[in-house]
Amino acid sequence: MSKKPDPNIIRVGDRVKILTPNLFIRCGYPLGIQDMIKEIDQCFGTFIEDMLRSAGKGDKMVFRDQNGKYPDRPEDMIVFESEEKGRDYRDIARILAYERLKLKQYGGNTRSIHTETIDDLKGKVGKVIEIRFVHTGTYQRGYSGYSYEGEYDYEPSYLSDEQTHKILTLSNIVTPKHEDGEYMETPMLVSDLDLRHRLVEIEMEPIRIQALFVEKVRNPDEEYRVNNSIMEMSW
Repeated sequence: MSKKPDPNIIRVGDRVKILTPNLFIRCGYPLGIQDMIKEIDQCFGTFIEDMLRSAGKGDKMVFRDQNGKYPDRPEDMIVFESEEKGRDYRDIARILAYERLKLKQYGGNTRSIHTETIDDLKGKVGKVIEIRFVHTGTYQRGYSGYSYEGEYDYEPSYLSDEQTHKILTLSNIVTPKHEDGEYMETPMLVSDLDLRHRLVEIEMEPIRIQALFVEKVRNPDEEYRVNNSIMEMSW
């Protein structure tokens, strides 16, 4: 006889309710690539733009004046955010950011989970569309070499105090909403058939969150079928 799956385990396709709205941003060392891209923008952004423009214009560097204008095109102004710049700029900024990240040794050797709290998501319900696992701990450098006796010795790198964390990607984040436009105080799955047709779902972009910050809820379609069956039996 096959073993029944544990109903408490969250799987792809399940609906979960967000208890603690700490969204998963990344798992890694203190400094990340986006941190370094911001620093590159601030420290070298103007130089990268000048270099790209000069390479397309001739054989010499063309610098801006103190007002951020080019001598031949005074309408060109400095743009500080790389997201607003061209692909070539973003590619160069990313390469330089990786070099800066390695120079700073990623800010330390401890891998941790980085989150962002969005209070408005507390109590909302989403559908699990993907599950992944990440690992935290302290990086310990490996070793390879020969002993005094001439024997090759190798020890791989590893994480001490390693912990594994289950990360859920949620889609169809919804909040029950009355047809008059007023939100319900507590978002929930509605089982009352008379109330269901008066609610709409407000969709949001997929988010990622640790499994320990949510609780599994009943599938609303299954709940609807169960209630339908009960009503049919009562007739």
